Amino acid sequence: MQRAWRHRIASGTGLAGLLLGMLLAVIAFDNFLGGWRVDVTERRLHTLSQASHALLDELEHDIALRLYFSATLAQGMPQLRHHARYVEDLLREMVNAAGSRLTLTVVDPLPFTDAEDEAAATGVQAIPLGASGELLYFGLVASGRDAEGQLRSDVIRFLQPDREAFLEYEVMRLIHGLAQDRQPVVGLVSGLPVTGGFDPGSQRPRPAWTSIDQLRQLFDLEQLDLDGEDTLDDIDLLLLIHPRELGEASRRAIDRYALAGGPILVFIDPHAEASAPLGMFPDADTDSDLPDLLAAWGLRMRPERVLLDANRALVVSLGQGAPPLRHLAIAGFGPEDFAPDEVITAQLEQVNFATAGALEALDDAATTFVPLIRSSPNAALVPVEQVRYVTDPRQLGRGFEPDGKRHVVAARITGSARSAFPHGEGEPDAAAAGDINVVVVADTDVLSDPLWVSTESFFGRRIPVPWASNGDLLVNAVEQLTGGPALIGLRGRAGYQRPFTRVEALQRQAEARFLATEQELERRLRETEDRLAELERQRRDAGVDTLTLEQLDALETFQAEQLRIRRELRAVQRQLTEDIDRLGTRLKLLNILAVPALLVLAAVLLALQRRRRRQVVLYSNYRES
Repeated sequence: MQRAWRHRIASGTGLAGLLLGMLLAVIAFDNFLGGWRVDVTERRLHTLSQASHALLDELEHDIALRLYFSATLAQGMPQLRHHARYVEDLLREMVNAAGSRLTLTVVDPLPFTDAEDEAAATGVQAIPLGASGELLYFGLVASGRDAEGQLRSDVIRFLQPDREAFLEYEVMRLIHGLAQDRQPVVGLVSGLPVTGGFDPGSQRPRPAWTSIDQLRQLFDLEQLDLDGEDTLDDIDLLLLIHPRELGEASRRAIDRYALAGGPILVFIDPHAEASAPLGMFPDADTDSDLPDLLAAWGLRMRPERVLLDANRALVVSLGQGAPPLRHLAIAGFGPEDFAPDEVITAQLEQVNFATAGALEALDDAATTFVPLIRSSPNAALVPVEQVRYVTDPRQLGRGFEPDGKRHVVAARITGSARSAFPHGEGEPDAAAAGDINVVVVADTDVLSDPLWVSTESFFGRRIPVPWASNGDLLVNAVEQLTGGPALIGLRGRAGYQRPFTRVEALQRQAEARFLATEQELERRLRETEDRLAELERQRRDAGVDTLTLEQLDALETFQAEQLRIRRELRAVQRQLTEDIDRLGTRLKLLNILAVPALLVLAAVLLALQRRRRRQVVLYSNYRES
């Protein structure tokens, strides 16, 4: 009896001690280790990249984030709520990494409240929910003061779930833009009249290209004359478009700028359709290239070759009365041709190129060559002369033989590169090298209006109406390159939404099981409808308004068969849906009940084992006494 009481006291004391220890551990972790986190997700979804940590460590001004999410209205939208949870978790990771320099406030803008008015005033997009008229908000606003104390803000109007892979980049771009005290300066060097001017052919002024106009609205664009007195000292990015006949001094300046880490965006072309003298002087050179600089950066473009792509060829019109034809030298590249994890090409729908070239990485290059846009395998490189004088696009298809390669028309080049001019007074020596950030596009026509935008007149104003993503390609590239090495280093990441692979597999099995029955019923339905149509055709051919008794019997039989088959078909389709729902329900129950059941089973087995041991001990004590 005394031994039993001692056992109960010891058990109670041990339990109380265990609970007290757990409580002290929780308090200690909450007070001293509250910033510790362990990301156990398969793809480390909640771990910030090194580039984000570098940007957050460099913050000099306080920035406040306000996440507007209509959580109450989104109760019946599980996918959107899961995405919102991931957004909030990632933002809190950024706040934790930045310390006191970054704060986060989450706001639920309920209808007819001050919070809803505030969300609307900040520029967050409102999404109407059906006929109720209620508005759902899901956007992010960042605000902070610059070095002069002026309040600045920027907004992501709606955090789209389909852009989840690029969420980290978009938020860091928002923060980085506010952290800068001025607008980035883009230095433009162009051999084409991209900023407008006088057209000698029509004897009229011509407007600036729409892509350049858009760039000017977002950045401080300065046109440079490197062969004159302009320098690259005060710019944040160098934009080269069709750089023809640059002097050696200009190329040396570009070389020094690249080796110093200055970002460069280059548009070169084996045959620039938009070249000014093309209409008046057909034999004029229309190519542009920087062979010495490209070689130093680890790549080349063959200026005498133009890309033809049969799979991506666009249909062009040759004029009134002429049928539209596919032009193998004018290609429209889509998402399947873009690098999936590159921010520059993220969410682009279609980018159109005309007589583009192809970029190749050199075998001995020390730099990293990352393709951004590639052709289809049904492509080939042909001499420029084969395209220059073509008047009928069908000529390009005659004798066309694809080489089976996916040619690169746009690429990013990073890493250590050597100088293209290792000798000379005041120039780097042969061992000089630096980390470069360069994006090269093997076409200049991609920026011209005819390939991506049309212009409409609205009360005397020119309104550009884009029908392709060429302008977005330019803005994305400039935006990322002006963000510095850290922002350039950000890539797309795995999404938070994970597919239910087991449910999808079961769904495919169910669909396969019912597919044969459904196809057979559809075949019988078509046969029955064909018989009904044949009876109707016989009646019309006979020129009578009524059918014979035999035809009426056949008609009733076919109509009854038609109704029966349609009922069976609907039943099969309904059974397929119900079967898939049952499979999903069983998996949900399994996920909900399996783990508790296993824990209960483990607890029961442990209790039985302890009881058995206790009985053995009691029996041994009884034998000894």
